[in-house]
Amino acid sequence: MRRALSRASLAALHPAEPLSFSQRYPQTSKQLGKRLYIGAMQKVFEALASSVRRKILAYLSETELTAGQIADRFDISKPAVSQHLSVLQNAGLIESEKRGQFVHYRIVRENLTNTLDGYVQEVCPVSHPLKRESHAMNKAASGDQDKA
Repeated sequence: MRRALSRASLAALHPAEPLSFSQRYPQTSKQLGKRLYIGAMQKVFEALASSVRRKILAYLSETELTAGQIADRFDISKPAVSQHLSVLQNAGLIESEKRGQFVHYRIVRENLTNTLDGYVQEVCPVSHPLKRESHAMNKAASGDQDKA
């Protein structure tokens, strides 16, 4: 026994404008964003857990270096250095650029700074009221702009 669906029913099932993920799942989207943020933060802290990787970041803090130049500064195998570079790159702390036959690495300061700042904001008890106040000021400012 098949029933014909009305146009309204069909429109509800297949709206003309598809809903975004956050519109369909508002709570899930917020939770997913927080999980992704925490996952990214976790990668950064895992990358910083190794003294070798912290030293690599220190070497890259003032200049770009090739993988070979980085490997020359350590008493470990080149594949091990390559693995450390891969962990740092996956965490978003460094980027690489192939130039000719060499891969040059450089630090991504913004990612390290933003991650550490985000962590401090989460664990600092003073930051929660300040963040709420900042959010309220931003909301008020955007409300003032809408009126203008």
